[in-house]
Amino acid sequence: MSISPLFRWPNLLNHYINGIRKGDGGCDQASYYKFDDSTYIVTWRELLIDLSFVFVYDLDNKTTTGKGWGNISDTNVMINIPAGANIISLNALNYPLNYIPS
Repeated sequence: MSISPLFRWPNLLNHYINGIRKGDGGCDQASYYKFDDSTYIVTWRELLIDLSFVFVYDLDNKTTTGKGWGNISDTNVMINIPAGANIISLNALNYPLNYIPS
């Protein structure tokens, strides 16, 4: 899992879904909370639209589950977006023992 002050995400499902986020991606400020070496909570808020997200990443089971909340219209109607996915590792980076990257 890439830990940085910014959360980067692509909408890889752009061939299967339509709507406001089709083909979109972003780089938003995020907060990370580590429970153990394989379980993280990641939170972020969209910069361009009024949405916030909380996700649990379970790296042992290769799954994510989470929720999004916000208002994406001019009607001031709050929405609740359940979400989740299976994790497919595309690459891995292992640092030498006791090495802390700066």
